Order: sequence, then C-alpha cells, then structure tokens
Amino acid sequence: MVNPAEEPIPGYFSGRHYTQWVDRVKHLKRSEQYDLALGLLAALIDAAETEADEPIRVSRGTQGSGPARVVEIVDPELRAELAAEHRRHGPALPPPWYYEQAAIIHHKQQRFDLEAEILERYLRRMDTARRPANGDEIEARVSRRLVNAKIALAKQASAGYAHEEQIGRERA
Repeated sequence: MVNPAEEPIPGYFSGRHYTQWVDRVKHLKRSEQYDLALGLLAALIDAAETEADEPIRVSRGTQGSGPARVVEIVDPELRAELAAEHRRHGPALPPPWYYEQAAIIHHKQQRFDLEAEILERYLRRMDTARRPANGDEIEARVSRRLVNAKIALAKQASAGYAHEEQIGRERA
C-alpha cells in the first residue's frame, strides 16, 4: 500500500507546483543553460499534464514555498459529478507556455524535429482536452510555430543532403 504522504501530487515537481518554476526556466534560458531548461520543462510538462488529467483530486499549495496538500474529494455526489464532467469533456488543457518554451529552445538549438515533436504533443492534447475560451487562438499560434518548425526541418534536411552530396563529389 502506498503511503499518501509519498504519493506524487498532481501538478507538482520537486515539492513545488509547476507554475512556481517559471522564473527558474526564464533564468536558465537567459543564461543559455538550454539543456537544463529543457530537462526542467520536460518535468513541468509532465506535472501539468498529470494535474490536467486528474478529475478527483485537487492539489493545493500553501503560500510561499510551504508543502503542498492534496485535497481528496470525498463527497460522493461531487466526485461523481467531477468524474462525469471529465468523461464528457475530457481532461483540462495545460498551459501552452511550457511547451512553447521547450519549442523555442529546440529551435535555437536547430533541433527542429524535437521542436515539431513537442508542438505536436500539445496539439494532440488540444484534440482531447476541454478547450479554454481562447483555445482557437492558442491552436493557431502553436500550429503556426509547428509549420515553421517543419519548414526549418525540411530546409535543414535539404542542406544536409546537399552537403553530403558535395562531400561525395569531392572524394570522387
């Protein structure tokens, strides 16, 4: 049996809610520590998705850096209502910022395949999640970035092929 105190808290990474890590991500990007930023963003995206997928439990942080608490919904009617809403509308949609920041870093590193991959991950979640009021705007923004990533990837692949072809001619 799992001790509730040891159970991971939806939305939390290393004892803090994923939204409390924004300044750290910005600092890592400013100091060009891109691999560390990407590692942190991967963990934060997982935490945000876990929280978005959780229909019954609600995580509540305390003010400042205090420990988080998980509030278990015990009222059977409320539990049933939340579970039915979750089945009817799908999970919540995590904020796009974390996915977009990972995409920006991948773009800076010219890792366009990974940029496209993280953007496609977000768009797949949009297909099954409850959409916020500005969902169309978010989808358009992420889709534009995805198109640009795929164009950059195609150019990169074309340039790589041309480079390999040139090396082959020089050796011949």
